Amino acid sequence: MSLVYTTLLSLVPLLAVSCSRLKAFGVHCRFKPPLNDFVEAIGPKGPELVANIIECVDNVNTGLLGSVGLLLFICTGGLAHPQGRGRLACSWACVS
Repeated sequence: MSLVYTTLLSLVPLLAVSCSRLKAFGVHCRFKPPLNDFVEAIGPKGPELVANIIECVDNVNTGLLGSVGLLLFICTGGLAHPQGRGRLACSWACVS
């Protein structure tokens, strides 16, 4: 169960780093036409939803998102490694 938890926990920072890098290179604008095609089934609110998603992505601070995501990804990598998990547990327990 611990491996599943650690794997799922590491996906969030990985996605954060990936999204911040894609936005930094301007790739997020290329996703607008495929997203519009995907949400056509929703109805007339589909293009509005895509516009809101793209606007939210435009407002994200890529430097902060990438830095925090990378830091959390490294921490979850340390949790996945058995020796890292023991060292991290000792650092929490040994502080007195």
